[in-house]
Amino acid sequence: METPVLIDNDRCTGCGICSRVCIFSVLSQDNNGTVPRINPEQHGRCVRCGQCETFCPSSAISVKYPAAWPTPDQPAPGSVTPTQIRELVQGRRTERQFRRQPVPRETIESMLDIVRYAPSAVNLQPVHWQIIEKEESRRALTAGVVRWLDEASRNGWYRELDAWLPELIRQWNEGTDLITHGAPCIIIAHTPRTSPAFYTDAVIALSYLDIVAPVFGIGTCWAGLVRKACENSPEVQKLTGIPEDHMVQHAMLAGYPALQHHQIPRRQPARIGWT
Repeated sequence: METPVLIDNDRCTGCGICSRVCIFSVLSQDNNGTVPRINPEQHGRCVRCGQCETFCPSSAISVKYPAAWPTPDQPAPGSVTPTQIRELVQGRRTERQFRRQPVPRETIESMLDIVRYAPSAVNLQPVHWQIIEKEESRRALTAGVVRWLDEASRNGWYRELDAWLPELIRQWNEGTDLITHGAPCIIIAHTPRTSPAFYTDAVIALSYLDIVAPVFGIGTCWAGLVRKACENSPEVQKLTGIPEDHMVQHAMLAGYPALQHHQIPRRQPARIGWT
């Protein structure tokens, strides 16, 4: 059986780090200082996480599998300071007022090129992206969500929003969009239907996007009502344009903010327990 892990014997120093980080012992080392080998009994358990390649200090390991694309140049560890990351996270805001200016495709692609490094279970990288940018498509999707919300309100399917749904629907009927807020871009994270773990992978990826977007001048808003409607209505999910064998895991609004923030919002202290 062909292995996805290649070892360059000339580069390998026999440090043993690769076998230490391989949680299923696909790589094993008979003695300290020797070149590790592929364990034939464990070979089938390789989860293609890429840790062996990442941690090899002599660049003696390379991996070859569909998810292993070439890696870009990366900054040295520690090039982002705790202060910088704190300022980035604290400066992130939910945006519900957007300028009508379209977001260039190049900007979306640049953000998602970063987001693809978000972790996923056993490195399956199941998240796909559907970008709804045409106004008629965004309006059609939002109208579909409103129809489902109206049905949900009348049938009591969404009790936690009973106090708000009638107002959201009324405002839509009167010309005010409180569902997708006129955002020029709706970003759909979708995956194959094959694993319940993919929801977590999609939320992690969108969380990365939520942090990355402000660096590009883009504001975001989690679109929970869009996700809920897609989850419960085949009609609404079809309006997103994703493949039939995929499912919408979550959605996010994106666009250039219409307003400027002047304060950091108040937050509770972190609630931490120790054992």
